[in-house]
Amino acid sequence: GIADFITAIVGAIAAYAGGAACDVYGRKKILVAGLVLQIISYLLISLSIDARIAVPLFVLALAFNSFNGSLYKAIPEVMVADVVEPGNRVEAFGLLRIGSNIGWVIGPVMGGMFLIYTSYANLFYITALTTFTYLLIAIFFLRDTKPKTLPGRFKFRDIGVVAADRQFLMFCGLMLFMTIPYQQMYTLFSVYTSAYVGLDKFWIGTLFAISGLMVALFQYYISMKVAHHRMTMVLAFSAVVFALGFGMLSLST
Repeated sequence: GIADFITAIVGAIAAYAGGAACDVYGRKKILVAGLVLQIISYLLISLSIDARIAVPLFVLALAFNSFNGSLYKAIPEVMVADVVEPGNRVEAFGLLRIGSNIGWVIGPVMGGMFLIYTSYANLFYITALTTFTYLLIAIFFLRDTKPKTLPGRFKFRDIGVVAADRQFLMFCGLMLFMTIPYQQMYTLFSVYTSAYVGLDKFWIGTLFAISGLMVALFQYYISMKVAHHRMTMVLAFSAVVFALGFGMLSLST
């Protein structure tokens, strides 16, 4: 829990830094730089596992990984916003999420299968290799989408403008309550299913894959349907579905 807390704080700082940097230096440069650093951090995690380093040092390695991942994580979404007209963004972001969740389908199942035959350290070496593939795609197939004209660079004093926007802060507060159970699901669920339910690594990966499969199958269709309704009503309805899902999980054995 402490490790997740530290990595989350570091990731939040990196998300701010990455967002500001991609406005100044361009989307592609920060994406490529973040991916290079991410590959290095995966290799460090692998070496840390092999060397059985002390827990505080391992948490530092995880924090470094979180920083690098958060540095570029939002850039694909920024690039979509750069090139897609506002009226088509719901469908565009739906397609982007389908792509990421196909990875959620394949990744956990393959990870669970690999762990039957190999170690956690080797799994992170494999992850470094897949991230290198992502890097090559970014270098050779993506163009920078940074608009020619942007407003002035974001400064820390501009946070005061955000703090004065009460509606936005209320929305952030609501999202906080949505995020807390969501993060518990993905940080503690695998520990719970392994230690208390007794599922092996393959079936834990399969459970996560089901989540990705649902998105891959239904995301675009639902995005098309909800585009004709008020976004606030759709968000409210989704929050109810969200609550029902976690409520069912809490009652399961």
